[in-house]
Amino acid sequence: MLYGIVKLIMTTALRFFYRRVYVTGLETIAKEGPAIIIANHTSSLMDAALLGVLIERPVHFFTRADVFSGKLFSKILNALNMIPISNHEAGRNTLSSNKDSYSKAEQILANGGIVVFFPEGISHIERRIMPLRKGVFRLAFQWAVRDNFQNNIPVIPTGINYSHPFACQADVMIHFGTPLLLNDYKEEYLLNEAATLLHITKDSYAAIQKNALFVKDAAKYDLVENCLRIKRNDYSFFTRQWMQGTRKRLEEEKFICSNIDELLSFEQSDLQKNNKDYFEMLQLYNIRDKALSPLFKFSCCKKLMLFVGSPFFILGYLLNCLPIKVAKKITDTRVYRLDFYSWIFVSCAAFFYLVWLLALFLSFIGPGWPYAICIVLITISGGIFAQHYLQCYNDYIQVKRLDKLQHKNPAIIKQLKEKRRRIIEMI
Repeated sequence: MLYGIVKLIMTTALRFFYRRVYVTGLETIAKEGPAIIIANHTSSLMDAALLGVLIERPVHFFTRADVFSGKLFSKILNALNMIPISNHEAGRNTLSSNKDSYSKAEQILANGGIVVFFPEGISHIERRIMPLRKGVFRLAFQWAVRDNFQNNIPVIPTGINYSHPFACQADVMIHFGTPLLLNDYKEEYLLNEAATLLHITKDSYAAIQKNALFVKDAAKYDLVENCLRIKRNDYSFFTRQWMQGTRKRLEEEKFICSNIDELLSFEQSDLQKNNKDYFEMLQLYNIRDKALSPLFKFSCCKKLMLFVGSPFFILGYLLNCLPIKVAKKITDTRVYRLDFYSWIFVSCAAFFYLVWLLALFLSFIGPGWPYAICIVLITISGGIFAQHYLQCYNDYIQVKRLDKLQHKNPAIIKQLKEKRRRIIEMI
């Protein structure tokens, strides 16, 4: 029951936190029967939260054992289908506890459930895939042998890609690839277990890489991110829905990563110089790249909304700012790893917001429950409006800055657009 409640809350919270979620391949997950999902690990518990929200069936996750601190917290995590797992760095003694965890996972598969693994073993924000650990595949084959390979268990490779590791209103791309079927490795496994584990690990790595952004040269990470930022501002949405059923954006961004990886030294130097000059100029004039995109428009309707909607924005902001600011304050002061930031912030914000809505409801229950329900609905709708209003206001500020610069020194605008054009041509 707790799993279902938390899933509903997180689904709502993530719709506000992320601007768009691009998803394909959900049909590869059967409506019933055992399955293993393996994915790259770029944002700690947020990766698990997104998979849990997107997949209709209940899923179980292997989670670092050190987060199971205290009896109460352990009970909550267990109720959320999380299974503790220790790694080698935690010491050899802790590995003995993994036996119970693996047994639990085998039982889940035996009952036709889904288990999610992050075989990199540790989360990271870099555009790379670390070597996969063989534990998940060893577990899968051990259970398949006991099952006499009667259930042809699919191992579904999944790529999770964030446009920004922790920023609000970023985008996420999650793509489920073609399943690897354990029975396809059956004969090889019965002949040579070690070689088969190595084989399926390599196949899985390649399959995840097809669905994930990957940069070979770590020295090019910043360059790639800047180029992706420009390209994203020129990307037109497949639909206006929150969830986008397309791989187009992933393929475009993978193409950019591959192109930059293959640049010759003089081409890379030229691109880096243009990037450096362009973003330094943007910072100097306090302009965002989004404002220079051909797709950027600020209509009269938006201007009218800014003028007419200001009282509603103030009301919505005042009714909603407290729980969000408290959540942000806690996250900013307590979280030191960027790959944990978004999960902690969204979780805290969802918790405090629910407490805040309950407090408002109880405060207005005196005059009658219709008044209490009304204030809760006004708060929620006001929060939605305030979020859109702030986005619109930020766009308006960019328009004003561009207009001011255009009148003061139009050559700067022309220079910025030319540098931007050259960058796009090079990627």
